[in-house]
Amino acid sequence: QMVQAGDVLATIRVEGENAQLIKLQTQLARMEERLSDYQLQWAEENQSRDYTNETKAEKEAWADRQKTYDKEVADRMEKMEELRTMIEDMQTDYATCRIVAGQSGIVTWVCDYEKEEVLPKDCKIASIAEMDTVYMMVENKNQALSYGMDVNVSYPDLNDEENTIHTSGTVVNLANPGLSSTLQSDYAIIRITEPVGDLVTTYTDERGEWKRRELKVTATVSEMENVLLVPKDAVTDVNGHLYVNVLQEDGSIVTTGFIAGGNDMFHYWVIDGLEEGMTICYE
Repeated sequence: QMVQAGDVLATIRVEGENAQLIKLQTQLARMEERLSDYQLQWAEENQSRDYTNETKAEKEAWADRQKTYDKEVADRMEKMEELRTMIEDMQTDYATCRIVAGQSGIVTWVCDYEKEEVLPKDCKIASIAEMDTVYMMVENKNQALSYGMDVNVSYPDLNDEENTIHTSGTVVNLANPGLSSTLQSDYAIIRITEPVGDLVTTYTDERGEWKRRELKVTATVSEMENVLLVPKDAVTDVNGHLYVNVLQEDGSIVTTGFIAGGNDMFHYWVIDGLEEGMTICYE
């Protein structure tokens, strides 16, 4: 269902802890009274000073006391402000009777709480997706999909079983190489250009049963022309240096190093060191 920011998602009843609220209000009132008495006492003492006959030492002592007084007043006012904020928050919570959508979008999930059920702290009520953005996750255990790659997503048309709908997407997360262990994932996240409202993954059939729509993701992992490929199984890696066994014309085998420009699941592609037509030997 599509909702607008401010739409009501749920109605609730908040039962306030009146005893705690009264305790805080009383504490605040007493702090205000003590601060008022402290300020009045300081003002009276300050007015009784004999400025004409004060010595330099006495003036310095008064200046030090003034700093102490100012700091004490500031500290007390800060604590009082914290109490006021707590009281205001509690009163606001007690007055809450509706939970509204914080943004416009499509509701993709709602809680299954029943009427009169107690909601735990920080519970989730609903999940709202942006109307023009949808993401999907696909397995990427071989790390073939990486950031920036374009993919094609196809799925059957619900209104015409013989028709297949195609849309595009872009991979928005990096593959594992070069990522810290906390960021590594066996899944690729794809941002779909199709509006989420048009990309329904579950639906009900004519008998009212829930069905899932299969999405097929295809991508060109690598595309090269006139590139010399070497099977990975034939390559030996020694401290980052790559070698293959090359069959010579006289039947001997020579271990030859080469420079690779990159690799995929099955091959290295060669920049220098090997030539087309060489016979590679497997160990």
